[in-house]
Amino acid sequence: MKQHRDTQKLRLALNSTPLIYFAKIDKLDLILNLFRPIIDMQVYDEVVRKGFKKKARDALIVESAIKNGKIRVVVLKNRLNTENLKIGPGELSTITLVKKGYADIALIDDSHARKVAKLLNVEVHGSLFLLKYAVLKKVITKDEAIKILNNMIEKGFRISPRLITYFYENI
Repeated sequence: MKQHRDTQKLRLALNSTPLIYFAKIDKLDLILNLFRPIIDMQVYDEVVRKGFKKKARDALIVESAIKNGKIRVVVLKNRLNTENLKIGPGELSTITLVKKGYADIALIDDSHARKVAKLLNVEVHGSLFLLKYAVLKKVITKDEAIKILNNMIEKGFRISPRLITYFYENI
């Protein structure tokens, strides 16, 4: 991770998947306490509007955090043009938030989208980074981080067995 001033929370652009899964397991507070989270309307639509249609509890949790001013929502007028790179609209808007200076880093779980972000010189990480960062900041213990990851997986979070093993060995 690049050096940032420790006196100020990093501005974190969130994609849908991390936002949904941390809300599903009642751990959205990890994001809210460690970062200044920001999303754009594309991610809002994917998480909240589509979530409401499915009657998903995580959509209510995210909406509440937005209403309480804990997650900032912005309307991006011009997203980056990456049609030929084949990433989703949520990933694209998350990367754009960093490129346009709204956020310092992006949190995206899709490995292809992370590769695209890196090609665009955007600092990007996945949910495992967030858990490791929380351990480093002494917000949670290593055992708690492992328990959180296991809980996310139980709720449907998809991650390769190789990454799970790497995380367990390197947390």
